[in-house]
Amino acid sequence: MAEPPPGKPLRPLVQATLTGAWAGLAGGVIAATGDAISATRRLRQFLPGLGARIGHGVFLAALYGLLGFVICAALGAAGWLFWRHTRAGALISRVRATLAARREADPLVAITMTAHVLAVLAALGIAWGISRKVALTFQLRFHNQGLIAAYIATVAIGAVVGALIFSLVIGRLLEVLLRAAARGPLRRPLASPWAALVLAASAVVGIAIVAITVDYRSIKLLNLRPQAMAGLLALFAVAAAAALHKLRLVERAPRRPALIATVVALPLLFGLVLGLASDAVRKGAERYTGLGAPFLATLRRAFDFDRDGYSRILGGGDCNDWNQRVHPNATDIPDNGVDENCVGGDFSPASLGANLPFTPLLPAMPQRPSILLITIDTLRADHLGAYGYARPTSPNIDKLAATGTLFEAGFSNAPSTRYSMPAIMTGRWPSVVAWDSRCPFVGGCGDAWPPPISDSNHMLAEALKAHGYFTAALLNYRFFTPTWGLGQGFDLYDNGREHLHQGSTDPATHGSSSREQTDVAIDFLRARGSETFFLWVHYYDPHYFYEVHPEVTSFGSSNVDLYDGEIAFTDLHVGRLLDAVDALGLRDRTVVVLTGDHGEGFGEHGIDFHGYHLYPPQTKVPFIIRAPGAPPGRTREPVSHVDLMPTLLNLAGASPDPGTLGRSAVDLIVGAAPPAGAPPRAALQEVLYEPNVVRKALATGDWQLVYNMVPDNTWELYNLSTDRQATRDVSGQGGDAARAMGELRPRLERWVDLTQQLMRARK
Repeated sequence: MAEPPPGKPLRPLVQATLTGAWAGLAGGVIAATGDAISATRRLRQFLPGLGARIGHGVFLAALYGLLGFVICAALGAAGWLFWRHTRAGALISRVRATLAARREADPLVAITMTAHVLAVLAALGIAWGISRKVALTFQLRFHNQGLIAAYIATVAIGAVVGALIFSLVIGRLLEVLLRAAARGPLRRPLASPWAALVLAASAVVGIAIVAITVDYRSIKLLNLRPQAMAGLLALFAVAAAAALHKLRLVERAPRRPALIATVVALPLLFGLVLGLASDAVRKGAERYTGLGAPFLATLRRAFDFDRDGYSRILGGGDCNDWNQRVHPNATDIPDNGVDENCVGGDFSPASLGANLPFTPLLPAMPQRPSILLITIDTLRADHLGAYGYARPTSPNIDKLAATGTLFEAGFSNAPSTRYSMPAIMTGRWPSVVAWDSRCPFVGGCGDAWPPPISDSNHMLAEALKAHGYFTAALLNYRFFTPTWGLGQGFDLYDNGREHLHQGSTDPATHGSSSREQTDVAIDFLRARGSETFFLWVHYYDPHYFYEVHPEVTSFGSSNVDLYDGEIAFTDLHVGRLLDAVDALGLRDRTVVVLTGDHGEGFGEHGIDFHGYHLYPPQTKVPFIIRAPGAPPGRTREPVSHVDLMPTLLNLAGASPDPGTLGRSAVDLIVGAAPPAGAPPRAALQEVLYEPNVVRKALATGDWQLVYNMVPDNTWELYNLSTDRQATRDVSGQGGDAARAMGELRPRLERWVDLTQQLMRARK
């Protein structure tokens, strides 16, 4: 190795800092390259062109490289100071010398180390399993976040301590077994420390495979990409640091700051400018890369000058970074000349307008019909034959659709039961439902889950009861406990089948109840069919876990196949209920409504299941209304769950409820013109959840505009007429997309302001 050129040597601290910086830069760029390549397919949602994806890779390399440069420079300096000014350096040197001496005296010392490492890993796996089981148990019993955290922390500490003690015994046992094996024909291979290392690595991989196999369905829900990318960055940075140290490149590098700045700083700056200039590049980095979101959040925090949690750059969304009362999650104060939430300008309530009048019924329609509301959990529209699905999943629902009005653009207002059901029963968007003042909209309180709603809401059942209806709800899941608050106005509120669905978590329950639900519903019709009734029947079976039902044809063994089988099973029993309506002579005086409370994802946008996203797989649901005396038909006009309450009150001949925020769809059912002055129809969707995530969307028959309000501050636009699953974001394109954005964005911005005002009034 050649000696470094003469000159003033670098100080050790400076050398350690520079070594860390260059190693972090190299590790970041390499990790970013791999991350960008692995995300190529999903990036097409925002970046359809190859050039755009290359630009995204450059931005990612600049982002990872910059953060790796800064973090590893700090770690290099801290590591040298720790080594130099503590006893760690001497201790590590002593440990290395001791290990070398032991290896000299005992060639099989690597076996001892391997045995105890394996034992510790196994013990930690056991501790993880115990802690997970306890966490799931407490999640069912409690929903106070602090209480759950305290229980889990206590149990986890005990589990780890106990497991480590247990590992001492297991480690010793493994050591004895491995040493016995090493005395035989395996002596030479096991005597090598490298062979022992390979053995340990194989064991770790084996443990991981077993863990994933045993608990695959839960583990697959975890987003481990950030941890994987962080590990790769660290691995490449360590390798780069070792190479720099071995080749003494830091010492040999020319001391020319201007050259270094040109070679390093300019490419980094260029890459970051790509992210500043392109929302599409930034959306791809935040959504589909491992470290894009946390790294961008770190940069935003660094440039948050007023420390309100939002910055002006990289999508922080803060339109005034010198005023803590102005940021995307603030509530706009009307008519004060300030746009506090940085969307839609200063809000003015003067132009809100009044509720629209109801549409007159056709002469052939009964003036006060009975109403059967069927809601089916986790039912996406595009898996029904009536909506174009090829598989025969829904022959009975298809018959209902053929004799009623099928709304091709029916949407839930939220992607989960806990918020969509209150929207159905109150006619109000989830965020502006009056929730119990003791519990936040997100999180719940104590043992109350879902978050209970306030009895100050005027519910659909209350309005119909006041109009002379006998009201009944037949339910089947623990969510529907009376403490949730949906029971207001029901003469009969029966959740007696909740025991038929059991599981360790709400997202995954076993069991079936469609047959039993239909049995009690038919019994109700026999007993009360002669009265004017409002009957709500909820079917839960399509919810995960997906069960196998011998009564219907199997479509296969994949999740999609099993889900379709659940739909077919539910459809079988919905058919029994509809047949009972006909057999009891109730068809000509009973309005039948069928909808899903939300959809289900099967990998679209990289999303499985539901709860946190507003794309069509999670929110486009069947919406079918059969009203006696109204002609059958189909419409592309958009409707949503908040429209159900005014629609049913209109069909019942009741008066409009001033508290509802939806709009009657009777004009679409009877083929009438919309009320005078009515704006174009659209469905407002929203999701709010921990940690501090707010998304809003506006859906029409042809378009869906998504505003990732907090923390991304990004916009997405999808042409649903040509892209039903919303796979290609066209928000930055011209032509029809630009015209749609120009029309829909102001409407969505105004709705954002309106919901904030209503939330403020609710408090």
